[in-house]
Amino acid sequence: MKLLIVRYDEIGVKSDIVRKKLEKLLIDNLKASASYFKCGEVKAEKGQGRIYLYGNIDCLKISSSKVFGVKSVSPAEKITFQNLNEIIDFAEKLWKNKIEGKRFAIRVRRVGKHDFTSIEAAARIADRFNGKVDLENPEVKVFVEIRQNEAYFYDEIIKGPGGLPLGSEGKALALVSGGIDSPVASWMIMKRGVTLDILHCNISGPNNLSSIMKVIDKIKEWSQGYTPRVFIVDCGKIMEAIMKKVDIRLWSVAFKRALYLIAINYADKIGAKAIVTGESLGQVSSQTLSVLSGLQHKIDLLFLRPLIGFDKDEIVKLAREIGTFELSTKVPEYCALFSHKPRTKVTIEEIEKIDEALKEAVEETLKESEQMQTENYNVQIYLDKLPTSLQNTVIIDLRKEEEYDKSHLPNAIRLDPWEVMDFVLKTGKDKTYILYCEKGIVSGDLAYRLKKMGYNAFALKNPTLTA
Repeated sequence: MKLLIVRYDEIGVKSDIVRKKLEKLLIDNLKASASYFKCGEVKAEKGQGRIYLYGNIDCLKISSSKVFGVKSVSPAEKITFQNLNEIIDFAEKLWKNKIEGKRFAIRVRRVGKHDFTSIEAAARIADRFNGKVDLENPEVKVFVEIRQNEAYFYDEIIKGPGGLPLGSEGKALALVSGGIDSPVASWMIMKRGVTLDILHCNISGPNNLSSIMKVIDKIKEWSQGYTPRVFIVDCGKIMEAIMKKVDIRLWSVAFKRALYLIAINYADKIGAKAIVTGESLGQVSSQTLSVLSGLQHKIDLLFLRPLIGFDKDEIVKLAREIGTFELSTKVPEYCALFSHKPRTKVTIEEIEKIDEALKEAVEETLKESEQMQTENYNVQIYLDKLPTSLQNTVIIDLRKEEEYDKSHLPNAIRLDPWEVMDFVLKTGKDKTYILYCEKGIVSGDLAYRLKKMGYNAFALKNPTLTA
């Protein structure tokens, strides 16, 4: 009989009452994952330190390896036996062609009382094969797990995420930017059994948001057993208020402070017991000990920062393992709130001044925000070509300086993406702004954001770059 062996780790060391509760939760999550991956009907049985799944094994081995609390899974064959010879005969039938002429190792594990040892069983099974036993460097490894009068045969072990079953440790709210760090932080907290809802503070437009949603969807793929609510908050008014009212050296700090204030409001509404962030100590200017301490001024809610002691290489490695890295690298890397000389220290007095400067913008943002993508993006952003008349028009080239020097549109000025907002604010609303870049993603999002702020702005599709 074909089945899937599901192994867990931490659950097994809990007390009987807690273990039974977590086993039930794990089974529920395994079934939820099977449904998510469209595996069809699933039957589950509990064993000693094991859960056995019956159904579409090829599908279940994938769906189950995505479930938190699972240490590993193995597609297996199961028999009921009376004596060791029956085990040997079945192993020979199952693996004869696989082992023929190869270096191999047979691993036997037993639970229960038998008239043979694990070593004896492994040796007698090995005698049936035409190959060379090599326990140190085998070409083929096969496994036999003997439990009472049942034997399980498998040759594949698929690693699971481990940890605790999702839902065993309550709910938190994850702040997800779409970059490399925050999805990894979300994954690590889910691994500890915490269900997550997700909040994204959108300062770009539909192009960038589309890329970010792909990252969020990947996070949701790991959330088997709970469907996260996703909150997309338009933070354009906050961005505008920061640029008008806050010292440029504190823009990053101010934006993060506003994000924290929005997050604690949402956490209260959804009953989240903590906020999850992807901050790593000292990685950037807004993640120093001084800044992080100041940012939580008068905030009592627990903040969880699972990456706080990780370096970038460690975070990237995890991002690759969980499948978010490639998606995160496709999110355009720009932020209109980035400054060239950011402060790495902040005082409580400065935090309080920031709160006062952003109070109205934060309140308006909270009033206007909606769950998920309810905003209408049906607004003209892109131009197929430059208008005939360019009177009172500013053309902005967002490409790198070396590309601009090679060729650019007549009268175009070059700005880095993070310089655009400050430039436009100082230049005024009596101009028309046309932006362009290599792929039209960053230019489109910036033009969209400028339109939201009341400026006449467009992005140019496929510009013909002639001097």
